[in-house]
Amino acid sequence: MVPKKHGSNRMSAYLKYKIARNVRDHNRKAKKAARANPNTHRLKKDPGIPSLWPFKDRLVQQVLEAKEQARIDREAKREAYRAKQIQASQLKREEALLEEEARTVEDLQQRAERRAAQSEREQRRKSTDAQRSMQGEAGLQVNDNSRRAYYREFRKVVEAADVILQVLDARDPLGCRSPQIEEMILKAGGGDKKIILVLNKVDLVPRKNVEAWIKYLSHEFPTIAFKASTQQQRTNIGHGSSGALNAAASSGGSDDSAAITTSECLGADSLIRLLKNYSRSHDIKTSLRVGVVGFPNVGKSSLINSLRRSRVCGVGAVAGFTKTAQEVILDKNIRLLDCPGILFTGDDATVDPSIVLRNCVRVEAIADPVGAVGYLLTRLPKKQVMLLYRVGDFDSTIRFLGGPLRTGTRLVRCGVYIWAWC
Repeated sequence: MVPKKHGSNRMSAYLKYKIARNVRDHNRKAKKAARANPNTHRLKKDPGIPSLWPFKDRLVQQVLEAKEQARIDREAKREAYRAKQIQASQLKREEALLEEEARTVEDLQQRAERRAAQSEREQRRKSTDAQRSMQGEAGLQVNDNSRRAYYREFRKVVEAADVILQVLDARDPLGCRSPQIEEMILKAGGGDKKIILVLNKVDLVPRKNVEAWIKYLSHEFPTIAFKASTQQQRTNIGHGSSGALNAAASSGGSDDSAAITTSECLGADSLIRLLKNYSRSHDIKTSLRVGVVGFPNVGKSSLINSLRRSRVCGVGAVAGFTKTAQEVILDKNIRLLDCPGILFTGDDATVDPSIVLRNCVRVEAIADPVGAVGYLLTRLPKKQVMLLYRVGDFDSTIRFLGGPLRTGTRLVRCGVYIWAWC
């Protein structure tokens, strides 16, 4: 049998309004009845135990005992509440005392710190020159410690690598080349390690100079012209063909005006091809380890990023950005080892003007800025320097440094001029 379907909840407007009217009438009648007899719903008083109830005395005794027990329970609850309130008030007083003591100790500590800071400021004012000399000695000591740490990292890279890429700046290849590094590499590993010279930043010099340097350096070691990528993205760094670099060799360096303007990496394909030839010729079963060494700020990390086509190594314009050796996997056959920049210039690296002008030393670690300025003035035309800095004729570095300040208004006591590095 098919069950009966439920009917719809829809109703006519007449029925709906009729129901609403009946509800209103009912509510009105209920309110009227409540006003006429307000005590209708009041609870009746307990009449107690009837006099003729059997065992009335025993029942009355039970009621009295229940009332007494309820009274005892109320007293116990009241005493417990009072004890809890007393305990809470005692805890509040103890916390207030501890907070006041802590505030007092904190005030004393703050006063002591203010007095110490004031005393330190006074001491600093009195011994400015002494502190500057102490800071200079501390800076030299930190620089010396950093150089030793970088040298240890360099030794690790040389010992672990099969091929060494010595990165040179195309603007001054001989100045960035270190015979000590090459001698150490050739002696390590029984003379089996190979050296490849990478002439980086070739886009900053004329093409005929690049061709001449490649021809000169190739007599000793294989030399590759290279330009690191200057693109800003973190991945998918572009690789350009080596046609722009090989054009210099084919044209004989006659087209100096056609500068390299691309932001992609150039020379990467030639370098990778040379490294894979080394791997096949030496029958290396595992990955070929390639160490990248050179002076600070010659573009070692940028070279690795360009070969890897992603920013796997941090780069910066400040010398000493790379502090530890880092291994980067190029592919299954080649592993690159990034090395911190090192200087084999003795203990006067912060004094040598040529090292300072190559941006191989941090500015705060320069021991003699006057010597670096003097060395730079010997390489610049005097007339252009006078026009650029708006100074008169000068016959020494000191007079040149004082010239720009004589045209200004910055003076200290007794008419002593402020120098540029002060």
